[in-house]
Amino acid sequence: PVSRDAAPKRGRRPAAGEGPGEKRGAEADKVGMFPWAGKAEVVRARQKDEQYSAMLSGMVLESSESLVGQRVARRWEGWLKAAGDGMYHGLTTLRGAQTLGEEYCDIQQVEAAAETVPSWSTRTALVMWKTLCPLLFQVMQARFIRAVCRQPLDGERASLSDGVRTFLQEFIPEIRNLGDT
Repeated sequence: PVSRDAAPKRGRRPAAGEGPGEKRGAEADKVGMFPWAGKAEVVRARQKDEQYSAMLSGMVLESSESLVGQRVARRWEGWLKAAGDGMYHGLTTLRGAQTLGEEYCDIQQVEAAAETVPSWSTRTALVMWKTLCPLLFQVMQARFIRAVCRQPLDGERASLSDGVRTFLQEFIPEIRNLGDT
């Protein structure tokens, strides 16, 4: 989902005889005002970005496998995929350029209030959100499942009561599916 603060916009080429200071219709009140991108354009741009990001992440994983071996690379697969995502979004969004998906759909991210490219701090937050949050969710999900399924050793005090542990274990399939959506 794209927030209104950083919503992509679609550009419009000037009509014949329309100079830089001459706008028509609803665009007359603001210079540089473009119509908001439609939902379909935003979805297409995101799908294209996910495709290219997955390709780059796959290349990072393959390179790591050839450098350190398949076993080590698979052990760190989540982090390597996050590095690929970070590279893709860092090379595009972080430096203020359009992503390949935005370029494909002819849209641009802008700050809604100022109608400019988002600030460096906003772009950094977007890249971190896109790359680190899914990875941190997977790590927390795995630790939670291990904690719920782990039985205390002899003489060790249980962190969860048997009733709470049994209740939570019923929901582990749903918790595992949360990361897939």
